[in-house]
Amino acid sequence: MAADLCQAAYVALLMFWRMRHPLLALGVSVELGPESICKCLDAHNIGFMFAPRYHPAMKAVSPVRRALRIRTAFNLLGPLLNPARPPFGLIGIYSPSIAPLMAAALQGLGTRRALVVHSGGLDELTPLADADVLEVTPAGTRSFKVEPQRMGIQRCTVEDLKGGDAALNACILRDAFAGKKGAVADALCLNAGFALAACQVTDTPEDGVALAQETQASRISKKALKQSTVYVHAVAVQM
Repeated sequence: MAADLCQAAYVALLMFWRMRHPLLALGVSVELGPESICKCLDAHNIGFMFAPRYHPAMKAVSPVRRALRIRTAFNLLGPLLNPARPPFGLIGIYSPSIAPLMAAALQGLGTRRALVVHSGGLDELTPLADADVLEVTPAGTRSFKVEPQRMGIQRCTVEDLKGGDAALNACILRDAFAGKKGAVADALCLNAGFALAACQVTDTPEDGVALAQETQASRISKKALKQSTVYVHAVAVQM
């Protein structure tokens, strides 16, 4: 009975995702196992791991979380449950007040470097407002503020970042990857840039954002998106 309930919850969650998530509209399978994900990482440096696929308990609690419509412990646990156990990371939090708790957890997991971020009431970096950032390393933590405008990114409104169903979200994503400017592209470059800095690909977040903006403008990301989605689809077919 418990197994049947978990499976039913998983199917319901997957249907919910199909309505909203652009990856599914792009033809990317979210049900790849560890071996298939490794192939994708080796080939294109990208791999999406659907949490309920790797953490069965998530299947049962996801419908309850949606029904409650309030934050629960899973909002804290989710970002920490990456089965790949990456040594670096960009972690979004819903409130700056939980940054110290998240930092302690990351240090306990042996994370080499992570940036814990919050901006404009959202658990990610956005052009909506200045961001609160907490750098986490084994040696300690360092907090600082980020002003997107200092990086040439204009402020925007929530409406500028709103999407819709999966098809519309996929279209918005394709446009941004094809070089279209705007609030969505700015948000993508902000998060990508800080992730590059967290992984020590660039020396500073500012350098990371500049590299992300250059890549987005050159449309290299569009080619990478197309190649990776085709490859992921091919791997999924072989399953």
